[in-house]
Amino acid sequence: MGPPGQFDEEAVRILLIGDDEEIDRGLVLIHQHLQNRIVGWLRREFPGMAPDDLADAWGETLVDVLRLARERRFDGDRPLMPLLCKIPYARATDHTRRRTTRDDALAAVGEMLRGTQAGRRWLTLDPAERNEVMALIRDAIATLPGKQREVFQAFIDGYPETRSREVLREKVSEATGREETLVSVKRALQEGRAKVGEFLRRKGYDFERRGDE
Repeated sequence: MGPPGQFDEEAVRILLIGDDEEIDRGLVLIHQHLQNRIVGWLRREFPGMAPDDLADAWGETLVDVLRLARERRFDGDRPLMPLLCKIPYARATDHTRRRTTRDDALAAVGEMLRGTQAGRRWLTLDPAERNEVMALIRDAIATLPGKQREVFQAFIDGYPETRSREVLREKVSEATGREETLVSVKRALQEGRAKVGEFLRRKGYDFERRGDE
C-alpha cells in the first residue's frame, strides 16, 4: 500500500502542468500512492509477467509521464488514471509480444538443431547461454549462401507454422518473390542446418550429442 494520506488526483494533475520542480513532486506522489495499485492490476492482466518485468513497465510509465509533462504535452484537464493504465498496459503487451516471439524463435532453433530427437542439451542451457546461442546463430545465418539463408531465416521467423514444409515453401516464395519448389526448400534447409550446426560446434555448442536419450 502507499503511504498514509489520500491521493489527490486533481492536485497532481496541476503539479504535472507546472515547472520542473512541481512535475517532479507530482511524479513522486504518483509513485508513492499508485505503484502497488497499478502494478497489481497489471499482474492480474498479464499473469505470466515476471516481477522485474512488471517493475520495468511501471518505471517506463513514470518516464513517459515525465516526458509528456516536461514537453508540455500533458493535458491537465483529463483524468489521470486512464493514462496511468494505458501506458503500462501497452508496455506489458509489447513485452509479452517480444517474449512470445523470442520463445518461438528459441523453440524453432531447438527443433532445427535437435531434429526429431528433441535432445536435452538445449533444454539445459540457462537464459544467458541461450541468448549467446541465438547471437551465434544470427552470425551463422549471415554466412550462409543466399538460398540457405532465406530458408533458414524463414523457418525461424515463421515458427511454429513453418514446421509444415509446405508452409515453409510458401514463406520462402514470399521472401524471394518467386515460386520455390518443395524439394529445393527442403534441401536448402538440410544444408543450412548442417552448416549452422557446424558453426555452433566450432564455438563449443555441440547439439548433435545425444547423451543419455
